Amino acid sequence: MSDFETREGPSSGVGFLTPGASSSVQWIAPEVPARVAPGAQGQGRRGRSDNTTALIVIGLTFACTVLAIFDLFQLASGF
Repeated sequence: MSDFETREGPSSGVGFLTPGASSSVQWIAPEVPARVAPGAQGQGRRGRSDNTTALIVIGLTFACTVLAIFDLFQLASGF
């Protein structure tokens, strides 16, 4: 057994409060913005740009997968 498991006596209490101690945890209310963020107005254009980028990535992934499978068939056939 390790020294930790066989040690006798009181524990150091690391990470625990004593029964008489009070904690200093306080609730902090989140701040609510009074106006709309400046970037929120152009969200439509940004959304279309993100969709276009996603479609390009999907297309390139599909093309690379097809080319990799084609390359494996060429390798298996001996070309």
